[in-house]
Amino acid sequence: MISFTPNDEQQLIIETVRRYATERMRPAAHDADESGATPAAIIETGWELGLLPSALPEQYGGFGETHSALTGALAAEELGYGDLAIGMYLLTPNLFGIPIQIAATLATKVLPISVNDAIFPFVLDLALGYPARYGLKRPKEGILRQIARSSKIPVLDVGTVRKVAEGAIKIAPGVSAVTENGVLFEGGRAGDFDAIIFATGYRPNYRDFLDAGGSSDGLHFVGFKNPVTGLLREIAHEARRVTDLIAAR
Repeated sequence: MISFTPNDEQQLIIETVRRYATERMRPAAHDADESGATPAAIIETGWELGLLPSALPEQYGGFGETHSALTGALAAEELGYGDLAIGMYLLTPNLFGIPIQIAATLATKVLPISVNDAIFPFVLDLALGYPARYGLKRPKEGILRQIARSSKIPVLDVGTVRKVAEGAIKIAPGVSAVTENGVLFEGGRAGDFDAIIFATGYRPNYRDFLDAGGSSDGLHFVGFKNPVTGLLREIAHEARRVTDLIAAR
């Protein structure tokens, strides 16, 4: 028997998008029509709705159960209540995001690492607008090889790239020395700054703990494997596996 009742995931998406359409989109619709442009705040908060990740199944890096045209239609219907033009604008990334995510995931499973590492730079340049022209240097080591070696995924925030392109964020060479009022860059150029922030990152130290006499028997580690499909997604899978192992003891 066919049921036309939305499942729990679809109902959650309907309610979330309907609330957003009512509270954010409808009040902005008139000004958007007059100016002929979607307000930046609507774009940013619309992306936070997770319309693209919700349209992708877990195996492709999203959090939807399956890729469903029906779920997309339900979300589009609610967005249309807010404003049809803005709704179509917010759904546009799905036209590219879904096929790109699926193709990239399949490529990493089928093609050798060396081939993927040779292809990815061209894809990223097309998607991000050639960030090297702004001084952002790409590591010599390929993305997948870097992940396999160090379990670190290079991340380049698209909002940061936009600010760099606008000139709001300046890319400078390496710092050779810290002066009284700022820094001295490689090449001799000096700059005065009110504050300097060292983004040094971190390194998990659980291996030293185990080497010092700790036992791994009964210990379960979650979140230390960093796959290209996303850390949060991997944590969700690991948590389920850990639960199954504990239940089986």
